[in-house]
Amino acid sequence: MMASRFIVSVGALMLAIAAQCTTLYSTWLNDFGYFSLPQQARIVGKRLIIDNTTDKPLLAIDSMEHDRNASFRFVLQLANRHNSEGQRYGFFDSHSGKKRKTDNPEWGVVWNYVDSLNFCSLTLRCSNSCLHDVLDERSMTAEVSITRAGRSSTLLHTSITRGANLYEGDNRVHIVLNESGTTILLGSSKLSTIARLPGQLLVPGSHFGVFAGKAALLSVERMVIHSVHSPINDLATAWTAETLDSHFATSSDPIEGYWDYLDRSLDESSLRLGGRYRIALVKTTSGYDILYIDGAATDAHLWQPFMLKGTLTPTRFLGSYELLWYDSEKKPFDCDVHASIDDALILTLHFPLATSQLRFAKSITKQ
Repeated sequence: MMASRFIVSVGALMLAIAAQCTTLYSTWLNDFGYFSLPQQARIVGKRLIIDNTTDKPLLAIDSMEHDRNASFRFVLQLANRHNSEGQRYGFFDSHSGKKRKTDNPEWGVVWNYVDSLNFCSLTLRCSNSCLHDVLDERSMTAEVSITRAGRSSTLLHTSITRGANLYEGDNRVHIVLNESGTTILLGSSKLSTIARLPGQLLVPGSHFGVFAGKAALLSVERMVIHSVHSPINDLATAWTAETLDSHFATSSDPIEGYWDYLDRSLDESSLRLGGRYRIALVKTTSGYDILYIDGAATDAHLWQPFMLKGTLTPTRFLGSYELLWYDSEKKPFDCDVHASIDDALILTLHFPLATSQLRFAKSITKQ
């Protein structure tokens, strides 16, 4: 029944959302699949070990094509085994070829990783304020930075003295990216929020990963990428109020323009009105795009102005069109439906299997 396309229970909606979740586990059980590992990486016992004896960071980056319309949670449990007080760890200097030593190696997490010149990072480094002094205090610095075109800028720099493992034990890190921005959480047993970055959104086509700085010995217990599909951008277009009005101002096509809900004839047992829509018709090479402008009532949170609401494709009969229509849940109707536009510029959407129709009238006013 078509009713299921318009009348959705809360339970069914929750089930649909749950079905759009994806969780990718990378552990020793699948050889840390989903990640491209550096040559220096190996699996020892139930851990991924990255022993960096160079002076360049070593990265393990996921190799997945992620859903661009999703929010993500990148979850890790990891440790730097070269993180003892007063210890110095060896690495080879790439310029001199000589072996050198350093203390307090860095390690961390990357996200929005496009390439080595474009990424975001959380860099962790432990140190002592005054080693062997009675007033000495061990701490971890957490630096969040963004690198664009090879130029880095620091977004946040903070010091952590409790709640995190400051030595060679595990810490958990969560990087959360959604429409609100980026949130970073860290802790050994209980997570604490160390950064909220409202302006830092997901970069389409980017990746997640970890890195071991020079002389670091990174030990990773697991890496998990959890994503939840967000339908908000599924039908997004490039149109704006300004570009649409400018386009209509120069159009000589009488069908192009804004259209307002006029009336309906619905079999309420099969279809229910998703809203008193205002739409716009824009000519394309194959017919017309139907753009949503305003008026959604059911699932209104899924709709933003200028999203694609449907398409009209001309048939061999004058004023008759094949119809593709997206319902209030963004599910397509394209079977046994059609549309017509008469001389009075009345657009009628026909749903014959449901004995129903919607009508829109061409508007003489702008948005």
